[in-house]
Parts: sequence; C-alpha cells; structure tokens
Amino acid sequence: MKVDSVEILPVSGFTSHLAKINQLDRIGFERFVFFPGMTCFSFESWWGKNTARKTSHEGLDICFFTNTRKEQFRLDETTRIPILYEGRIVHEMEDFLGRTLVVRHVVGGAGDMTFLSFYAHIIPDRQLRTGDVVKEGEVLGIIADAAKTNSALISHLHISLAWECMLPPVSGLTWNVLNRVARSVFIDPLTVLSGSHVILENAPDHRASIDFIKFSEA
Repeated sequence: MKVDSVEILPVSGFTSHLAKINQLDRIGFERFVFFPGMTCFSFESWWGKNTARKTSHEGLDICFFTNTRKEQFRLDETTRIPILYEGRIVHEMEDFLGRTLVVRHVVGGAGDMTFLSFYAHIIPDRQLRTGDVVKEGEVLGIIADAAKTNSALISHLHISLAWECMLPPVSGLTWNVLNRVARSVFIDPLTVLSGSHVILENAPDHRASIDFIKFSEA
C-alpha cells in the first residue's frame, strides 16, 4: 500500500509550540539547523567519527538552532517536548538514551487512516499513561540527559512518523523491530513541520556540537 504523506498529513505547529513552551523567543529563535545524518533516510551519522549507519535513519533528530543574531544554540535536557498532533498514546518503549512514546493519529478524509508518531530519547511526563488522549501542543515530557549514558551523542529529540497499517502490531514494537521494516513505512517529519530550517552540506567535526550553547544557559 502506498500513501502520499505530503498530500495527506497537515502541517504541524510543533515548531511554534516548542518555541513557546520553552520560551525560545526570549533568545530570538529563528530556525533549526540539521547536520548531515540528522535527517530522515540518511545513511550518515552526526556523532562520534561520523561513521555510516547500518540502516537508513527512520526519523529526524532535532537539537540545534540559530537565532535572529545568528548565534548558535542547542536543545538540552530541560527541553519540554510538545506533541505534533492530537492523538492517543498507544505504546511506550525503551531506547538507548531514554524512553520512546508512541502516539496514534487519525487522518480524516483518507478512509480514516492512522499513522503513528514516535518521540524518542525523552523522559515522559509521569502523569501520562497509555490510552491518554493528548491535544496538539501539549507536553509529552522532556529530553533525556544523554550525559548519563555511555553514548557519544548529546541530548536531542528523535521524531519518527509511520503508517500504522504497514507496521507490526503496535504492542510489539521496539526499535529493533523498526530498524528492520521497509523504509516506505516512514514519513519524513520535515514535510510536516512549520517554520524554517537549514540542512548543512558537510558533516562537522565530531566535537563541533560543543559550539552550540545550551539554550537554558543563555
């Protein structure tokens, strides 16, 4: 089954919600910055020594941004994460930096198709439970602190979108399972995010991310 996400999925106000609830406007938030390897379907990595991924990236890593003065910042473990669209939490699973919440959404006007959004490397809000309905822009949790792991990565949010009808039952989903499914299952999150962004052409030195200031320390 083939579906066109660009035509079916509405634009999400995620970017503006993220900026508002984290008060990024106080430092003049302008746009996200993506290194090679952070975008969906990339085989590159953006951490360590920039080695190739074993499988293509199934989502979007969100961390870096610039402000109107071209100063460089990054999201950190204080960042509150809003949901992209109204939906129902249907699953929670482990990942190597924190936890992943899985939310089901219904696409009206297309035979009521459902798709899933995945919010990885976070610490979910303690009050949320599987089965809860969350409205667009409401907070799901905060970014997990990568410094507490042995990973070469820094704290960031990973978002994936996927058509539920092309996946195994949601209750059995893990990242190992998702790494093995066909990439046609996934939707590039950049196609639904509002606001501007820039994708850099060259991979940075693996320590370049330290030049981006934690926004909470600005």
